[in-house]
Amino acid sequence: MDNIISGQSQQVEDTDGTRVQNEFSKFLKTFRDSNDEPLYKHAMKDLVQPERNTIFVDMQHLYSFSNNLATTIELQYYRVYPFMCEALHLATIDGCDENDRQQMFKKQLYVSLFNLDAKTAVRELSADKVGGLVRIAGQIVRTHPVHPELSRACFICDDCGVTTRDVQQQFRYTQ
Repeated sequence: MDNIISGQSQQVEDTDGTRVQNEFSKFLKTFRDSNDEPLYKHAMKDLVQPERNTIFVDMQHLYSFSNNLATTIELQYYRVYPFMCEALHLATIDGCDENDRQQMFKKQLYVSLFNLDAKTAVRELSADKVGGLVRIAGQIVRTHPVHPELSRACFICDDCGVTTRDVQQQFRYTQ
């Protein structure tokens, strides 16, 4: 209580997050495909390009590498996602040459996961799924027609090609 009053706070380390970060970094550096080539190591080298900032990871590869890691990511995705991005960032910096290293320190990198096993129907979604990684399957049916409200528009003249931006609209398309 004294620390709160004096303005000091104690930093708590997330041991599960740190464990996921270390294991995910090891996965990115060492996982090999069926041809025994480092699959994600090549993908990390592509992240040096300015227009690239996301690596796509197959969940089946994670399960084959470490069932424990994949399960932790699936159940606590919202909690461990920042640690996964940090692991990707550090592993990418380790793998690039000195010229690209300065550029990579400033760059934000993201992890995208696909090929998750379990599908959850839309009607089966519940509060216990919050924070986890979920693959949703279902059909959504409109119950009434959708009419979008338009507040501003941009027009391009077909004859002369002049662009007119930010034209005020009365919540519907006007000439």
